[in-house]
Amino acid sequence: MIASEAAPPPGEAAPVVGDYQLMRRLGSGAMGEVWLGCHTTTGTLAALKLLRQSLKSRERVAKTFDRERRAIGRLGHPHIVALFDVGKDWLATAYVDGTDLARRLKTPIDPATAVHLTLQVASALAHAHAYGVVHRDVKPSNILLDTAGNAFLADFGLALLPEALDDEHRVGTPAYMAPEQAAGALAGPAADQYALGRTLLEMLVGGTLPLDGVEALAELPAELPAALRAVVARATAVAPSSWPRCSPPPRASTPNASSGSWPASSSAPARRWWQPSPANMRARRRPPATSYSAASSPSPTLIRWRRRASSSRRSTRSAFRAPTCGAS
Repeated sequence: MIASEAAPPPGEAAPVVGDYQLMRRLGSGAMGEVWLGCHTTTGTLAALKLLRQSLKSRERVAKTFDRERRAIGRLGHPHIVALFDVGKDWLATAYVDGTDLARRLKTPIDPATAVHLTLQVASALAHAHAYGVVHRDVKPSNILLDTAGNAFLADFGLALLPEALDDEHRVGTPAYMAPEQAAGALAGPAADQYALGRTLLEMLVGGTLPLDGVEALAELPAELPAALRAVVARATAVAPSSWPRCSPPPRASTPNASSGSWPASSSAPARRWWQPSPANMRARRRPPATSYSAASSPSPTLIRWRRRASSSRRSTRSAFRAPTCGAS
């Protein structure tokens, strides 16, 4: 979306969508507009995404809207932008007062902050994956940052849902797409992790990266701790043998689109990748901080970076507080 701060003309009553009175336009794009809205009863602020009425590709965009409603409607995580309400051609989500990571990336982000933000998004992705939702478009502009420095994963319009595995596969943003996703294969949790790894790499470098992974890794600051460098290298690796353990099986073959299961092999899981295991059930209650670590036993250096990042910030359990109209 393109940043904007337009408000209704003076003297005109603010339009009402559902139970929300529109206050000012936050942004606009090809599919529609995003407005800041105030609930007429509770006074809670929300971000309202409005579908543009004159779209020629309305059917495709409506499908995107419906996919986002279904995706975030089944999720509930402190670092996923929550769904408040839906209408025929609009949806209301939690309003995050701040900016997005893409705007913050004009300068490099210090490693402690980069790790802090990455772990918050990683826990959000682990939660989504436990419910069978693959985001497929993880990138800086879809990560919102509040004024306290917390990250929130947004925009599930391209998400892959377990009941729609026959959906179009080659979707996303090329600079952040995993190789198998770019090739049109079914994207699993590993594709999101690759995109998050590219995002972490961009945070540490502070700018647009080359598409080539080796060239991108070469731009990492020389003073970066070796443990963190290894995490980034493994998260953005192309070779299947380098994928972290939390990823689904290597894309040596395509899963059955009707069942979502991987062909039987010595390395294939006994369950479908979206079905929660006992570990995933525990993750729903308390997302593990090491879900997207490069190894099951992180190095002392990386642990120190995590502690430094978390010591100056509030708990993720209370990261989001819904603002009210009076506070705006």
